[in-house]
Amino acid sequence: MESIKAVAQRAWPLTGSGTRRKTGNSSLLADAAWLWLAGFAQIVAYAMVSSLGYVDYDDRMRAVQLRELVATDKWFDLTLHALAMPETYVSPWSRLVDAPYYLFARGIAPLIGADQALQTAQLVVPPMLFALFCVPAVHVMRTIAGRPLRPLHLIVASLVMSYAIKSFTFGRIDHHNFQMILMMAMLAGWCLPDRRKGGVLAGLAVVLSVAVGLECVPFVALGLAVMGLMAALGNREAGESLQWTGLAMMAGVPLAGFALIGPAAIMSVQCDALSAPWLSGLFLTGAVLAGARFAWQRLAPQQGVTANTFRLGMLGLPFLAVAGGLAVAFPACTAGPYGMIDPVSRTFWLARVPQEMSVLSYIAHRQNDVAISCAMIAMVAIAASPIMVAALRRSQSGVVVAYVLAVCGFMLALAQLRFVAFPAAFGALFVPAIITGPHVRLPRLRAIMFAAVLVPALALAIAYVAVPKGANTANALDLMDLDECKSADFSVLDDVAPGRIMAPVGLAFPIVERQNRHAVAALFFHRASPGIRRMALAFTARDAGTRREALAPFDYVAVCERPDIAIDLSDAPLFEALARGRDWPGLVPVGEREAAAPGDPHFRLYRVDHANLR
Repeated sequence: MESIKAVAQRAWPLTGSGTRRKTGNSSLLADAAWLWLAGFAQIVAYAMVSSLGYVDYDDRMRAVQLRELVATDKWFDLTLHALAMPETYVSPWSRLVDAPYYLFARGIAPLIGADQALQTAQLVVPPMLFALFCVPAVHVMRTIAGRPLRPLHLIVASLVMSYAIKSFTFGRIDHHNFQMILMMAMLAGWCLPDRRKGGVLAGLAVVLSVAVGLECVPFVALGLAVMGLMAALGNREAGESLQWTGLAMMAGVPLAGFALIGPAAIMSVQCDALSAPWLSGLFLTGAVLAGARFAWQRLAPQQGVTANTFRLGMLGLPFLAVAGGLAVAFPACTAGPYGMIDPVSRTFWLARVPQEMSVLSYIAHRQNDVAISCAMIAMVAIAASPIMVAALRRSQSGVVVAYVLAVCGFMLALAQLRFVAFPAAFGALFVPAIITGPHVRLPRLRAIMFAAVLVPALALAIAYVAVPKGANTANALDLMDLDECKSADFSVLDDVAPGRIMAPVGLAFPIVERQNRHAVAALFFHRASPGIRRMALAFTARDAGTRREALAPFDYVAVCERPDIAIDLSDAPLFEALARGRDWPGLVPVGEREAAAPGDPHFRLYRVDHANLR
């Protein structure tokens, strides 16, 4: 009679990474379908709560970039004529993210028109991208669990990753959903039993993630570091994966460069976008990874502490040489991707952006969704600690990397909330394994689960008690940021000659979105720092000379007039006068100026008379 162990091994054969898996692609796709359905239910719920979408400035800016691409069909031209600072704005954002929206819109444009096609693409494509996220995510979940998954496992996992799923809601067309797809592809590659195919998948995902944006560079660096450390300490599977990852990075760099930015931009130096510094760094890193295992096999001792030290040195020293060489070759990039932000722009914009702040700022303003998400990530990290230990014992490098990214991503999110969606996605990968457990003996399991619930809950309770509730007092800067003058009539823009408009950022977005004739001074993006500086000085400076200099390149000034504003606007003299409906020397009203009724916003446009401007 066949033993139970033999039956189990036949049903779930051991993979190269030491885990059992259910055979057949149909099961993987079925599990991915369950995760997609569970996530799509949340997407629909978000849409109902937030009036069809969870859209922020990044999504709106991407829509402007897509509009210009559809209008010009110039793939390598990232100039956005909607901004004039007065210099024309050149976007750092990748065409890889634009591609599905552009292709979808082009495909249906003959049926419904170009404008409607682009709007439809913005609603339809993000949930479709979620399917690309689900397939590698489910593969990693199955590798970690080591057994078949059930719909309940995937539904619970979707709840843990709910903050990540927000990036796939209708209208979320910024690059964060692409980044999460690529991070899942990287992890899935390192979890594949076929180390060659897995390494190639991971290497291409690394290159494309940097091409899309730099937010994931810490996760890429951590992942490569963990894989390198495990390989140097004798994990042969990790070494083979890393070698093929490096080869794929070397091959992917020129492909990404020529396909996404073009031959002319490959040699340019842009510290915040794919260009020579990043292409060089990716290629040289790939070369080190690919060459390290080759050198180990021929030069390093086979085992022992000496062998491990030798392998670590042969991997670490070339990386230090690469980092030092890049710093010498591209010194401007040592200041980071935000090096172009001047002190005025930093004070008036970046220092006030919520996602750049710590989790404590969200707790102070009682934004509970962020706090709950962080608490769930902490619970999963504690509960999954035995899985991490087991993965180390079984040399499951991909699982170890996933856990490290979840924990380190959580710590990054506590310091800066821009990262919170990533650990939510990474941590959820362990949920099915936690549910199906046990991974340790029962008494120890009870203690771990008790700690997983108690520690985050206690920390969250202490934070809510210790952090005083933030005052919701608005000022002039808040109004300039947020007031879009909804329900106002913008038609005066159609009656004047095209020009450059100085407007508060809150008003600048609707001006750009409704027309193509005029350009605004600033939107809240780091490359628009010169325009942000001029906007801040124009509306808040008390010195007439500073104001005149800030407005010198502009033809018009626009504000939303609200005579009944109860907010103290004294910190912004020019903005206060215009928002309250008062005249200003050197600013000539355009069009008929009807009196604004209380509570009724009016869009006001002024022509700048530079000779008489005060």
